[in-house]
Amino acid sequence: MLSYNVSMRRNKLFLSLILLACVSGANAKEYYGKPWINSNIKGNIPNKPPRLQDNFELAVNYDSYKKVKIPKSLFSVNSFSLLDLERQDELISVLEEETYSSHEQQLCQTVYKQALDFKKRKELGIKPALYHFAKIKKTNSIEQFKQLLLEDFLVSPGLYGIELSMIDFKDSNSYLPCIYNDMSILPDADLYKEPLSEEASRRLAINMKYFEKAFVRFGFSKKEAKELLAKAYAVEKILAQKAYGTEAYSQLDFYEKSYNVFSIEEAEKKYPNLQIKKVLQSLNVGFLKKIWIYNPDAMEIANSLMTEENFEGIKALSMLNYLKYCYDKLDYDYYKIFMDRTNETYGSNNKYSDKQIAFFTLDDLQEPLGKAWSAKYCSQAIKDDVTNIIYMYVDAFKLRINNLSWMSAETKKKAVEKLEAMKLNVCYPDKWHDYSNLKLPENPDDGNLFESIELIKKFQLEQAVQNISKPVDKELWGDGIYPQTVNAFYNFQQNSINIIGGYLGGDFYDYNWPIEKKLAGIGCTIGHELTHGFDATGSQFDKVGNLNNWWQENDKKLFDELNQKVIDYYSQIEVYPGIFNNGLLCIGETVSDFGGIQLSLDISKQFENFNYDDFFKQTVIAWFNKSSKDVVLNQAQFDAHPLSYIRANFVNQFQEFYDVYDVKPGDGMWIDEDKRLSVW
Repeated sequence: MLSYNVSMRRNKLFLSLILLACVSGANAKEYYGKPWINSNIKGNIPNKPPRLQDNFELAVNYDSYKKVKIPKSLFSVNSFSLLDLERQDELISVLEEETYSSHEQQLCQTVYKQALDFKKRKELGIKPALYHFAKIKKTNSIEQFKQLLLEDFLVSPGLYGIELSMIDFKDSNSYLPCIYNDMSILPDADLYKEPLSEEASRRLAINMKYFEKAFVRFGFSKKEAKELLAKAYAVEKILAQKAYGTEAYSQLDFYEKSYNVFSIEEAEKKYPNLQIKKVLQSLNVGFLKKIWIYNPDAMEIANSLMTEENFEGIKALSMLNYLKYCYDKLDYDYYKIFMDRTNETYGSNNKYSDKQIAFFTLDDLQEPLGKAWSAKYCSQAIKDDVTNIIYMYVDAFKLRINNLSWMSAETKKKAVEKLEAMKLNVCYPDKWHDYSNLKLPENPDDGNLFESIELIKKFQLEQAVQNISKPVDKELWGDGIYPQTVNAFYNFQQNSINIIGGYLGGDFYDYNWPIEKKLAGIGCTIGHELTHGFDATGSQFDKVGNLNNWWQENDKKLFDELNQKVIDYYSQIEVYPGIFNNGLLCIGETVSDFGGIQLSLDISKQFENFNYDDFFKQTVIAWFNKSSKDVVLNQAQFDAHPLSYIRANFVNQFQEFYDVYDVKPGDGMWIDEDKRLSVW
């Protein structure tokens, strides 16, 4: 995946050596970052640009860093976010059309108009949410709470959640519902480790401050809110001892470790207090014979916590989860509590327009919205052009695999089979999910935002229940893949690369670009996503998307050694004093970045008079990114994507870069030839 991660989930970073200091007059100032200045931090830019040979990314993007300001609605300004703003305008125009041309568009317009009716939302206040919240609040014992879970599991979460639409890691044709644990107060289980780190303490103080405001809004005194949060935190701190955090997610064997399948009877016996069988029956999936337990150790702790002694903490945690769920579904004042929390966390001052706030509430209707958007903004000509470019990259990758010196013929054969079996999802899907049974009022005044979202959630649950016993329909795009999204990614369970419509613009693609820019933009992206199928994670899945070791033993050993060299090298980069890139967490993105550039350079040899200066500069332009310090440091510690200034300077791993810019020993971009890295 290429994007800057702005979601509510996970992710992180990498490299080595000297601090560049810039001189202004007689005064020298040190800038954060070694060996290159961390240009992604707002204000961390010297008064003069460096030489291309010393810091290629900053030299190319210098004027942009000096001139471009972060828009008030963004945490960062970069090629992704600027294109995303364009897509937002297009999507809002679809939502504001006077008529609708499809059932899907009508659904989206209803929710958008209800979300935009801030007067009605203010009149209703928190009333729409009180029915479910009161049921949690009224429980007086662990037995009552257990009964509530059977009546209302999805909106009364306690110590675990269930994802019904998970695809079986070892049978990509089948669904296998998964039980998982998430943290609610701090975003990562590792942050709960005592003594709390400076970052954990900062996050905890901010979150407690705003979660307290949410509790007060629901009728509690400040004292009561503080007490509830303290009880919830005490329970989570115990659960976090075994819950997966960034360190666990980083391990190369994580997918194998997290794949733990139990029969329902085994799960019941092992975790009797969690009443898993009854919960599944309450969700209308009591026919299931097996369940995927993501983290058995954490579930053991959850099982031991489900006692009368811990009831108050579990109840408080359940109420907090529900308050967080409601953050964008009630009135503006309630929404602002969570927006202020986000701004303080990331050192930003984001302010969204009313239209943007309303637009963001359509998360659960992304595919219907994407269908309406695609009909207006995606052309067949673009889809055909990008598909043809993908075929060029598949051929180039096949040649690289067959020419590898470290891989045996047996493993090469399997790798080529996987490459040839890859599904290509380009622009928009040829088959869409069916939303005809989802009914929302055509007149938005006949309901309200909260009610509509509840109807959507009910529809999604019904769809998931219907699908569980059927084979996975691989003609459909997977969950989270929507044509309007500004991103591109590889799906290991579908063995698919997804170069989707929203991404095809800005600094990444233009139908009329010359070949140099196309290879640097969409080409590097295509090569990146193809390589994800063979990175440290993708390589664990076979051609049909199953977790399955298709490697000869010695080949896998050599592959791991090559990856380790990349991990070691890029773990030396200090992005901020005392904060280094996590080469292990970022290994998939790093190796895929290498693959994108290498395959593009392979293909460039097919064109006479190829302009490598244009190619390399365009790759760097696409990685321009300016953010607040807190946003950058959050990415550096929790995001599997390297910081973009480092990704841009990956060009120094390729001989063509040295030839074009006459980079010599002693230059900041120089790496000795025998230390340059390559995996594929």
